[in-house]
Amino acid sequence: MARHTQKGYMATIRKHWNKWQVLIRRQGHPHIAKSFTSYSDATKYAQKSESNIAKALYADLSEANQTLLKDALQRYKEEVNAKKKGAKQEAYKIDKLMRHKISNYSLARLTSNKIAKLKNQLAVTSAPATVNKYLTLISVALNTAKNKWDIFLFTNVCSNLKRLAEPEVKDTRLEPAESSFKFNGNCLCLVISY
Repeated sequence: MARHTQKGYMATIRKHWNKWQVLIRRQGHPHIAKSFTSYSDATKYAQKSESNIAKALYADLSEANQTLLKDALQRYKEEVNAKKKGAKQEAYKIDKLMRHKISNYSLARLTSNKIAKLKNQLAVTSAPATVNKYLTLISVALNTAKNKWDIFLFTNVCSNLKRLAEPEVKDTRLEPAESSFKFNGNCLCLVISY
């Protein structure tokens, strides 16, 4: 026996294997099926989901749950990174991230806390600028997944994460008296005198 939550709505609640199953079907949205032990929980979920769909607030996280960070990084490496100028260097960083255990989490299960732990682990062996590049790489891959590949993500977990402080760049320039160029055979050499 199937029951509808309200007249004119798309949710159906039925008894299925000693549980109450909510089935929501609406054109232009993926079908939703979820089981509950109590009928009241099923009706609450159905009404909340119907309301969110009607308000265009329903978040379909099915693809984000199925896509691992490793898969997103691999796709980013093949589709986006291959066209960049520094593709070889960035591909090395992507490969290193793909070997890390954080890459086994799905995009929906990534949290700022997990990224902060990654940042702390990388900071032990790498310079602050390098750690920030890894975080930026994850952030750009998540933004690409959200904006270009239509994978629904609530937020970019790297966006609110504080980056490590990088030391200032030393800008030392040679005085004209300290350097001169010499042509030596086939090459132009810089001669620095102290």
